[in-house]
Amino acid sequence: MRHLGGTIPKMSEDFVNGDDTDQVSIGWARLARGDLQGAESAFRLVDATSAGRPDALTGLAQISLARGDWARAAGLAGMAARASRSESQHAGSHAALGRALLRLGHSEAARAALHVALLHDPLHIQANADLADALIALGRLDEALNLVDAIVVLAQTDVGLRLKRAQILGFMGRHDEAAREFRVIADLRPDDPAAAANLGAGLFVSGDLDAAAEALDQAVRIGSATPETLNNIGLVAMARGDLGRAGHALHDAHQATPADPRIANNYATVLQELGSHAEAERLYRGIAGTKDGLEASRAGFNLGTLMLGSGRWSEGWRFFEQRLALAIPAGSGLPDWRGDSGTGCVLIEAEQGLGDVIQFARFLSAAAARVPVVVRLPETAAGLLDMIPALRAFPPGHIRTADAECVARCSLLSLPAILEAGAPSNAPYLATGPVGTRSPGTEPVVGIVWRGSPRYRFDRRRSLQLAQLAPLLATRGVTWWNLQRDVDVPGLRSVDLTTLKATADAIMACDLVIAVDTAVAHLAGALGRPVWLLNRFGGDWRWYDAPHSDGLAPGGWYRDLVQFQPEQPSPPPGCWEDVILHVGRALRARFGL
Repeated sequence: MRHLGGTIPKMSEDFVNGDDTDQVSIGWARLARGDLQGAESAFRLVDATSAGRPDALTGLAQISLARGDWARAAGLAGMAARASRSESQHAGSHAALGRALLRLGHSEAARAALHVALLHDPLHIQANADLADALIALGRLDEALNLVDAIVVLAQTDVGLRLKRAQILGFMGRHDEAAREFRVIADLRPDDPAAAANLGAGLFVSGDLDAAAEALDQAVRIGSATPETLNNIGLVAMARGDLGRAGHALHDAHQATPADPRIANNYATVLQELGSHAEAERLYRGIAGTKDGLEASRAGFNLGTLMLGSGRWSEGWRFFEQRLALAIPAGSGLPDWRGDSGTGCVLIEAEQGLGDVIQFARFLSAAAARVPVVVRLPETAAGLLDMIPALRAFPPGHIRTADAECVARCSLLSLPAILEAGAPSNAPYLATGPVGTRSPGTEPVVGIVWRGSPRYRFDRRRSLQLAQLAPLLATRGVTWWNLQRDVDVPGLRSVDLTTLKATADAIMACDLVIAVDTAVAHLAGALGRPVWLLNRFGGDWRWYDAPHSDGLAPGGWYRDLVQFQPEQPSPPPGCWEDVILHVGRALRARFGL
C-alpha cells in the first residue's frame, strides 16, 4: 500500500534473531515485493509464538486482500483492530478492515472503519483512496472529491489518487475536468499505454473526439492494442462517423474477449449501424440471455430497437422496455401502471428528448381512453397537448398537466408496450394554425434545420455545417425559412421559434421542411407536413422503415416523410456531398424550378 505516515522500518532478511518484531518486518518486506507465500510464512511464525499480535494479523489480512478473499481479510483485520494499541496498529488494521468491507459491499461500515484509520494516520494514502470509494458508493460525491483534493496536494504525482479524482469528476458529470486530470496523468506517465488509453476514454466522454482518437492511437503505438483500447477506438470511430474503422476495431476487441458482454454489445451496435442486422441480433440475443444485469438490459433494449425498426412490433415493444433498467428510476414512488382500466388517475412522464416526446404523444389518447391521466412534460414541450385533436374528445379534467392524486405511473415511451400497440399509424396526429397556401407564381417556402444538440454522442454524424448546404441554398426560386433556433443566417428568413406552438405554426406555413434528425423532423411529420429527412448512414431505429429518396414515396412513422441518406458508411463531412446534390435535384423537380 502507499503510505506517507506510519511506515514500518525496513529490515534486512539476513538479520534474523527470532525476535517477533524482526519477523513482522520481514513479512512486510516480502509483502511489498509481492511474495505472498513468503510473507504469510513470516506472519504465521509470529502468530504461532505471539498469538493475536495486531501487526501480524494485519499482514495476514493484507495477504487475503491480495488474494481476493474479502471475508477472511475482514475477519483477520477485525481481530487486529480489536488487539491494536499503538497509532500505527490502529491505522493499519482499520485500513485493512475498511478495504475488506468495501469489497464485500458494506459501504457504510467500510466508511466508519476507514474514518478510524485516518484518525490515527491522516496521511495514509490507501485509506484515503478507499474512503473516497466508500463515499462514492454512498453517493456522497462532493465529500469524496474534497477528500481526494486534500490528499493530492500532499502527493501530487500519485497516479492512483489522480485516477480516483478523475473518476469522481466523471461521476459528477464534470467530464472536461476529468479529461484534464487524465491529461496530467498522461504527462506524468508519457510511456504508459494505460495512461494514454485512459486519457482517450476521458476525452471521448468529454466530447473531444479528435483528441480522443489521437490519445488512443498513441496508447497502441507505445503499448499494445488491448481489448479495452480497441473497444474505445471503435466507440470513438463510430461517434466520428468512421463506421468502417469502428467495425474493424470492435470486431478485434470482441474476438480477443468474446465473453465480455460490454464489448459484444458495442460490436453488435456497430453491426446494426452497418446494416448487418442478423449478426447484430444474434449477439444481442446471446447477451440478453446472460445474468449480467446491466449489459443484458442494454442488449435487450438494442434488440428491441432493431425489431421495431424491422416491423416486429409486439416482441420489439417488450424488449424496448428493458431501457428502463438503464435509466435513473422515477422518483414518484407510484407503482407501475399495467394498462388496466378504471384504476384511478395515472401519471404519464416524459422520457428522453423532445423528438421522442412528440413521436410517442400519438399514444396518449389511447391511454386516456382507459384512465384519467396527468401528463408531465418538459418545458420544451409546453403546448403539445393542445395540439392533439384526439384529446379534445375527453371531458374537462380527464387529462391534466398539473399534479394530482395518481394511483400509478408509466413512461410515455412505455405506452405502446402497456397498451399492446401494434404498428403505429402514420397519419398526422397534431394540428395547429392554418396550412400555408402558395399563390400562383410565388416562390415555394422551404424550412431548413441542419444541426441538432452537440450533447448527443453521434451529433457529428447527424449534424451538418451550414457551409455544406451552400449548393442547396443556392437553388433559385425558393424562399428559405430558418427553422434552426438561436442562429440568424443572411439569406434565410428568421421566424418565431420561441415556443413549440410558434415552431409548429412556422412549419404549417412551409411547403416543405428539410431537416436532420431532430425534434423539428418529428414535429413536421406529426403535423402532416412534407418533410425530407437528412439521415446519417445507419441512422436511428425509428427511420429504418421510412422510405428512401429513390422512390420518394412517403411512409414509416410519418405519412409525409422521406429520408435522404449517404449510400456508404463514410465519415462526415464528405459523406453528405452527394446527398446534398441529390436533395437539390429533387427540390427542383418537386417545384418545377
